[in-house]
Amino acid sequence: TMAETYETLRKKKLRKKLIERMKDGSDDKQIFVVTEEAIANWFEALNTVVFRGQIRLGFRRTEIRRKHRVWAEFTCRNSYESPSIPETPDGIGFTSTLVVLPKFPNERAFINILGHEMVHLYQFECEHPSFSHTGNKINHGKSFWKWKPTFEKYGLTLQRVPKL
Repeated sequence: TMAETYETLRKKKLRKKLIERMKDGSDDKQIFVVTEEAIANWFEALNTVVFRGQIRLGFRRTEIRRKHRVWAEFTCRNSYESPSIPETPDGIGFTSTLVVLPKFPNERAFINILGHEMVHLYQFECEHPSFSHTGNKINHGKSFWKWKPTFEKYGLTLQRVPKL
C-alpha cells in the first residue's frame, strides 16, 4: 500500500541520515547545542534504525540543563514504587525523564549519549513489560551490552559514559 511504501522510504532515509552523520567527522570540533527539536529528531532516528521502533512511549519528560558530573541521565519511576503516579488504562503507570546537558563537544557525542540513555529506556519499557516492578534493574549489565554490536553496525559507540 501507499502507507507501507512511505514508511519504508522514511526508514531508509533515517538509516542513511544516521549512518552518514556517524561516519562524517567534519564538524567534530564544533560545539553542539542541544534543543528539544534535536532530541526529538535523533530519538526518532535512533528508535527507527537501532531499536526498530520498539520504544513506543519514549521519554515522558526531557530537561536540558546541567546535572552534576554527568552528560545525561535517565530516571524512571512506576506506580508500584510511587503510588502518586497515575496509572494508564492497562493498569501500569510510570514516568520517565531524560536530563541532558545543554552543550556537547560535538553532535556525534550527543547522538552516542542519547543512544546510551535510550538503551536504558528500552530496558525499562520493553524488556520488563511490568516496568521493572519485579526488581529488575536498569543498569549496565548483560541486557545493556547486547546492544553494542547493533550500535557498531551504524557507527555508534556504546560505552559507559565518562563522568564530567
